[in-house]
Amino acid sequence: MRSELQLMGVDLHVHSVASDGLHTPRELLSMAAGTGLSAISITDHDNVGSIAEASSLAPAHALELVPGLEMSSHIREKDAHFLAYYLDYESPRLHERLSWLREARLERTRTMLALLRSQGVELSLEELGPITEGGAIGRPHVAELLVRRGYVRTVGEAFERFLQRGACCYVEKEVLPPSEILDLILDLGGVPVLAHPGVSRIDEHIEELASAGLQGLEAFHADHTAEQIGLYRRLASELGLIVTGGSDFHGEGVRGTRVGANDVPDWVLERLKDRRDALAGQPRG
Repeated sequence: MRSELQLMGVDLHVHSVASDGLHTPRELLSMAAGTGLSAISITDHDNVGSIAEASSLAPAHALELVPGLEMSSHIREKDAHFLAYYLDYESPRLHERLSWLREARLERTRTMLALLRSQGVELSLEELGPITEGGAIGRPHVAELLVRRGYVRTVGEAFERFLQRGACCYVEKEVLPPSEILDLILDLGGVPVLAHPGVSRIDEHIEELASAGLQGLEAFHADHTAEQIGLYRRLASELGLIVTGGSDFHGEGVRGTRVGANDVPDWVLERLKDRRDALAGQPRG
């Protein structure tokens, strides 16, 4: 629970219906304002479709909207997710790469639905449309449809039985290599941050990523223990990186978190802005 002395905070990692979240930008901003946050970043997977709408709505909620994006990669068969803050989200170069990734997500969903059919579960792409509200399809949307159709009782059960890594209907997704993601974010004026390192468990690669252009670690994450938060804050300091934080909220019933769940202090955003400004003064290429 937020202390009386910490009346504000930030959440720099939430997802909307533009990717695999279950809430609209308007709903997310309302949640953030109700929690007493000062700023929020909607960091959809491979999609910047919610940024313009959220930016226009944020002032009415007395919120600062930080443009964001989350991109996935692999490092030696382990997942590595990168958060991009303040990048030029209208760049044609960015949209070309994101379009390719979204098409790969669609093909992944088709494969998941085929695997579900092999388990006696009949779902269609058309049924997913109202849940995604025109955004990219992700596993939480499939999980929500499984609940609505009565195949499972909860989103968590859907992941455990069908959709999580190792389950019968899990499908790997196409990704870009880390070097390409880091270069893309930096070239477009953004700040690349490694998301939830305590979940990805790729600590042995963080120094290498820092040398390749990584600028920060998401030390404050809903799934990190106090010990992990301390570890990544120390590691960031040693490597000259900033720290960020967020709830990684996808929707009610998904992963048991909420907007603003892990009390990320305001100074995290100030350091992020400082790093953005410092990078802007450095030539690229």
